[in-house]
Amino acid sequence: MFICLTFELLPHTGFAAAMFLFSSRVPASLKMSGSTMLNLSLLTSDMWPVLIRIFAYHEKVYFVAFVAVDIRLVAYSGFDKENHADGATDLSRYLDEEAAVLS
Repeated sequence: MFICLTFELLPHTGFAAAMFLFSSRVPASLKMSGSTMLNLSLLTSDMWPVLIRIFAYHEKVYFVAFVAVDIRLVAYSGFDKENHADGATDLSRYLDEEAAVLS
C-alpha cells in the first residue's frame, strides 16, 4: 500500500518542485536578460524531447525548426543592446531600479 502511494505521489512531487524552481528563476532571468530572451530560451526547452527521441528511441528527427530557434537565440543574445540604430541611449545602466533615482 505504501509503495503504491509513493509511486503515485512521485510525479506530483516532481512537478511541484519543477514549478517552484521555474517560478523562482523567472524574475531573476527577466531582470538579467529581458522578456525576449526568456521567451527564446523557453522555446529551446523542446530540445530535450528531441534528444531523448534520438538517443533513447533511435528515431529520425527533422531539425529545421529547432535550428531556427537556436539561431534566433544566438543572434539575439549576441546583439549589442547599447548601440541602437536610432541613436537612443540605454538609460538602464544609469538608473538604479531599487532607489528609483538617476545616478
